[in-house]
Amino acid sequence: MSRIQFLAISLPIMLGGCSSSTTPRAEPLVTVTGTVTQIDDQVPVDGGVTITLDLDGGGTELLLFGSLFTDPPPDEEKIELYQKILKVEVGHHVRAIGNRGEQGIDLTDLIVLEG
Repeated sequence: MSRIQFLAISLPIMLGGCSSSTTPRAEPLVTVTGTVTQIDDQVPVDGGVTITLDLDGGGTELLLFGSLFTDPPPDEEKIELYQKILKVEVGHHVRAIGNRGEQGIDLTDLIVLEG
């Protein structure tokens, strides 16, 4: 194989992993709907919140919200989400939106549904 042939084959392969984009890929959001069966709020003691949800289609899902005691401090959106979480009670029918993580859904929004 000549040097030119080698470069013609290997250069596109080597450059295939390079990207000029500096924008990180956003994970796709997932949306689930169900009934809250348990709420474990550890935020007052520097923890997070774990909500157990019985899904409308069957099965269960964990909804996760991290600690507010962070450096840098949480932004306004995270504080507003925690205020929504505080209004949720066991038995509420909710729609949860977030990113799927290893242990559940990392919440970005939580909506209490009527009826």
